Amino acid sequence: WTAVLTSCAPLAKVVRDGTACVICCQEHRRLDVATAETAASKKLKVEIQLGPARHTSRGGVSAGVGIVCLPQFSLLSFPDLPPGINMPDPERAIFRVFDGALPSGILLVSVYLHTGMKLTGSPNEDLLSAIGEVVRAYGFPFAICGDFQNSPDDMVSSGWAAALGGSVVAGNGTPSCVGPMGSSLIDYFIVDHRLMHKVRLCW
Repeated sequence: WTAVLTSCAPLAKVVRDGTACVICCQEHRRLDVATAETAASKKLKVEIQLGPARHTSRGGVSAGVGIVCLPQFSLLSFPDLPPGINMPDPERAIFRVFDGALPSGILLVSVYLHTGMKLTGSPNEDLLSAIGEVVRAYGFPFAICGDFQNSPDDMVSSGWAAALGGSVVAGNGTPSCVGPMGSSLIDYFIVDHRLMHKVRLCW
């Protein structure tokens, strides 16, 4: 079971409910991730890896991504990337190998795309391209969990998931983002074709 959370507010509830063995969060807005990791590990008894948030041009704080797993599992380190391939900015994408589902492990990616931008012809296209390079370089079966700021249909139309060898897996149409400006479904998964036979339900 994998959960996608926008913000870390529901993290404790999901961990304590046991509704997911691994959790990917976006927009946690923590700048001091070392302190946040230590506090979460101590309080919730989980393994947690966070990419830091960043200051905005208007003086606020935005972004920040993370991956959390229950103590009976682990997040593994992985080899260095080949020359010429670089990790995307850690406030937008974080990568870890989840040990517990397959002998090879599963490459988990927690992603937070740029708000208000399309998937093509924008910084989001550059970010997705960089994520794709890393995923291909490692070659692990993958599950990309994210706040993609665009609908599942937009992701399918962009061709990015298919080119990467993945499928878009989203809920049944229930909005994942509800706010004063309306509601939308922008939080979902890109799952490697090699893992699709293990997907049972998404809500």
